[in-house]
Amino acid sequence: MIPNGKKIKITMFVDTGINRASIPYENALEACKEVASCKKFQLVGLMSHLVCSEIKNSPIVNEQLRKFRALRQELKDIGIVPPLVHIANTGGCLNYNVSDFTLSRSGSGIYGITANDKFDENLKLTMSVKSYIIQLKDVDKGIGIGYNWKYITPRKMRVAILPIGYADIIPRSASLKMSVYINGTKRKVLGLISMDQIVVEAKENDKINDEIFIFGNGYNCPQTIFDIAKAGDAFPVEILSHTGYRVNRVYIPLKK
Repeated sequence: MIPNGKKIKITMFVDTGINRASIPYENALEACKEVASCKKFQLVGLMSHLVCSEIKNSPIVNEQLRKFRALRQELKDIGIVPPLVHIANTGGCLNYNVSDFTLSRSGSGIYGITANDKFDENLKLTMSVKSYIIQLKDVDKGIGIGYNWKYITPRKMRVAILPIGYADIIPRSASLKMSVYINGTKRKVLGLISMDQIVVEAKENDKINDEIFIFGNGYNCPQTIFDIAKAGDAFPVEILSHTGYRVNRVYIPLKK
């Protein structure tokens, strides 16, 4: 039951073309009118979602914007003016004029990642992922590393074990294709990526607890999330969304 004097705040999600969970466009005007007329509801928002905002001047997106603006105007004409009106994600903000709306939903853009998963000089990458060395081992030539021995040592070599794996953020599909950075130098990941560990090339001057960059922001480390995504045949946003609970978050305030 809704207490007396209280209203439930409602945002109407209108389908302008993406065909996911939402109100069909042809029913949206009547649905908004019904909600606005209900004494227990407060219509506070109108939203939709773009199909391919990473493409500039897409006829699909242009038609979505036309329909969304038309609906907003129809509602305004009958006195329904939701204060929160938004359709633009990161690609919408970068590639289209959406300044007439009251909000934007820049998800991946907050992390410096564009809608087309390509580096954009207008955005700054904000996220770095680090680990550290928990063990160093000297391994003879011809020794298998990790599950199924997908990597056999071509010579006697030193390896480092890191306590991070595909349960944390690294895609298993990047096995045998990605590297990390230790003490400023690039090192190959050896063998299959495990749930909790990876094995990498090591050098004589490496030490236990040395800091490792899985990827950086392009300034503190040349390897970025785009490189990890490419190695794992994934989207950068996939890497972000797979960041496990065991990865400690450290938020660094923006310098003014």
